Amino acid sequence: MADDSTQIDMRSRRSMDDDVFVYSAHRDHTQYALNDLKDALSRWRLVRTMVRTEFNTRYKGTALGAFWLTATATLTVLGLGVIYAQVFQSDFTTYLPYVGIGLITWGFISGFVNESVSVYVSSVSVFSQIRIPLSIFPMRLTGRLIQTFFYRSLVILGILIFVVPAKPPLQYAVALAGVVIVTWTGFWISILFGIIGARYRDFGQFIGAFMTFAFFLTPVFWDSQRLGPYAYVAEFNPFFHFLNIIRGPLLDLPDVGLSFAVTLVIALITPVAAFAMFAKFRHRLPYWC
Repeated sequence: MADDSTQIDMRSRRSMDDDVFVYSAHRDHTQYALNDLKDALSRWRLVRTMVRTEFNTRYKGTALGAFWLTATATLTVLGLGVIYAQVFQSDFTTYLPYVGIGLITWGFISGFVNESVSVYVSSVSVFSQIRIPLSIFPMRLTGRLIQTFFYRSLVILGILIFVVPAKPPLQYAVALAGVVIVTWTGFWISILFGIIGARYRDFGQFIGAFMTFAFFLTPVFWDSQRLGPYAYVAEFNPFFHFLNIIRGPLLDLPDVGLSFAVTLVIALITPVAAFAMFAKFRHRLPYWC
């Protein structure tokens, strides 16, 4: 009987440990952060369910469902293509792919920056009540933005089929590699900005204002060569390079190699900064939020 009671007590303690957040200030913060990331990756089915549920809830009861994203993107691209082709005195069939791929890619990039600020603040009701890896929320955001980009990129597919001359398969593969780099960098940006946004609530307002300015500063619907001798300004804009690694290979634009070099450097630096921040302040997020 004593052995049975001991086993029951040990099982109950293990069960309690699974539900209680345990933190020791004497342990290395890095190990806690690594365990958090490993635990989140091992729960990829949970991440998939969270993404699917959140995505389906947004379009529940609508006739087109998530294809409203495709319809909205189509109307926006056509509208801007018609108007600005006249403004810039450009050929419509040449300008439409440029602005179409640019706008949809910009939406993917800016989605990470804008929404990452509230990735933890908006989820505090979950991780303040149950034990769950905190890195699972940036993964959920990443999954949702990828799914959103998929529906909008159907417009890009239509442009590539009906408007743009066929390219070698390698160029499509290079553009896909650009999508991977944006996704990788965006995930770590969501961790970094999520922590800063939880600690400083004004940061979200600043990012919102900054991204509005950055949209007009980045050659999304205008060609950087129109700046003439000041075209070099675009090379100092990291958003341009992230845009160019997806749009450039599909439209034979210049400076694709330079853009890949810049974005790869950023893709290597961002995880280091984000992980250092996550390791140092991860345990404070429940209090800040």
